[in-house]
Amino acid sequence: MRFFLFFFSIVFSISVCAQQINVAKLKAHVNFLSNKKLKGRLTGSQQELTAANYIAKNLKSFGLIPKGNISSYYYSYKFKQARFAGDTVGGKLVSGINVVAYLDNHCDSTIIISAHYDHLGLTTDQTSYYPGANDNASGVAALIELARHFSLNKRKEKFNILFICFSGHEQDFVGSKSFSEKPTIDFSFVKFHLNLDKLGSLDNARNNLFFEGLDKISVAENVLNEVGFKKNDLPISTSDASAFKNYSFPTVLISTGNNGENNPLKDEVKKLNFEGEKKVMIFITKLIEKQEEVSCCTCQKNRE
Repeated sequence: MRFFLFFFSIVFSISVCAQQINVAKLKAHVNFLSNKKLKGRLTGSQQELTAANYIAKNLKSFGLIPKGNISSYYYSYKFKQARFAGDTVGGKLVSGINVVAYLDNHCDSTIIISAHYDHLGLTTDQTSYYPGANDNASGVAALIELARHFSLNKRKEKFNILFICFSGHEQDFVGSKSFSEKPTIDFSFVKFHLNLDKLGSLDNARNNLFFEGLDKISVAENVLNEVGFKKNDLPISTSDASAFKNYSFPTVLISTGNNGENNPLKDEVKKLNFEGEKKVMIFITKLIEKQEEVSCCTCQKNRE
């Protein structure tokens, strides 16, 4: 009987979460971010600002608190823009923008959920653009809808949640590096960090989900089994998650991998598996819920 109740609670929780995650909204976010009008979302471009405004508008609509460094949702930083592939010196000094928002549950611990929203911009001859649907409009869409879920689910989690959309990923991760060096919250209270990168290419036949650092999160593999994923370890590499590895909290990279399309000019919305992305988001919400059961923290009674 006890086993039945435990199993039923898992199934019920997954079912409720699945109902709250809207595939049409995921697709709408990816459609906007990978549209040709955004010209590949190059860091330092006007189109980067357009994408940042779109993300900030969505996060603001959920009632999240601005946590940028210029009295808004925007975290501004400067860097020398690469003049060509492999440029280690850089050319002109330009500004990049991260988008940062905070769900304040009045708890003494915080988790971070992040994704990069920039991409490669235009081709060298300026005739085509890199859509970046899977890389990484899919991750940003998931972050926005996770923010919606945790803000409006009428349930107070036992963690605060910081949502960060980085730019500068394609410029040697300057956005995540800048934020990690000068964060707008106290990192000593961070429990763990989840970085979302390429979530739109789940293979339904294999159900492989790729991770770096998942073993650092308690009961994570149990949650994987509940949702029906197979764990695959990514080789250690440089990513936006890398910028946080010198801190004491665990940082985990989550990905469905590439969508089988080696040509980044063909990374298009029509090739993404949005139902698969929804399943990944269910895993993330379940993972956070499980952490509430195994981690001690203190919260005030009411979310303001």
